[in-house]
Amino acid sequence: MKKYEMLVLAILAGLAVAWPLFAQEKGQREEGRSRLQRSGRRWMSQEEQQKAFATIEEQLGKMKAGTEGMPRSREGWRDLSDEERDKLREKFRMMRDERQKSLEVIAEQIDKLKGPRQLRREHEEAISQLQDVLKLAQKEKAKETIASIEKLIAEKKKRLEEKLKAIGFDPDAGRERRQRRPL
Repeated sequence: MKKYEMLVLAILAGLAVAWPLFAQEKGQREEGRSRLQRSGRRWMSQEEQQKAFATIEEQLGKMKAGTEGMPRSREGWRDLSDEERDKLREKFRMMRDERQKSLEVIAEQIDKLKGPRQLRREHEEAISQLQDVLKLAQKEKAKETIASIEKLIAEKKKRLEEKLKAIGFDPDAGRERRQRRPL
């Protein structure tokens, strides 16, 4: 019986020591959250995220609705007259254009959900591979290769800035903050 009492006392003593640490950690976490919200650095509110999800679902619904009522097999095409085939081809072109627009909207919403940090991280990963190849080209003194790789890097940076502007984030503001930060 004394073994169990000692075990219970040891557990209670451990909890008595650990409890204030957990409470302190939770308080720091909440303080950090409120500080982050006050500074305006939170990227998307939950409501904005729900809107983005709704937009994605809407676009997917449009894409699904566009494929309904189309002939599924080649035999259906064989039975159609030339005029009907032309109409279907035109309808397919319109569907393809609408699908492309829907995919662009979905990609933009996904970029919004990712946020600027994730987009920059993905960009840096892609650029790092190009920079490795650039270093090799510089070692080999391949001037044309160096020029084309530098052009690719510049294009990728430009696309990143366009994406950031499209989702409502000023890429120059982030650059200023990074430059002001002491090393």
